[in-house]
Amino acid sequence: METPGTQGRPARSRPVPGDEQAAIDLVRRKLRSMPADLDRTKAARRLVDLLARRGYSPTLAYAVVKAELAEADL
Repeated sequence: METPGTQGRPARSRPVPGDEQAAIDLVRRKLRSMPADLDRTKAARRLVDLLARRGYSPTLAYAVVKAELAEADL
């Protein structure tokens, strides 16, 4: 059911459990666009916050970000 404030907007849905590949892809895309001199802690916080806003659980967000930052060697 659409309310007056949501007309024409796509419905937001939470990520499907087990859909960590989408989170990984999103983090990789964002890592490529982040400044090279950005502090690792600040980068991690931004990425975890990004995933949280998209509806991913904190556990998954931290795990994905930690793994991708280690792989990117930031």
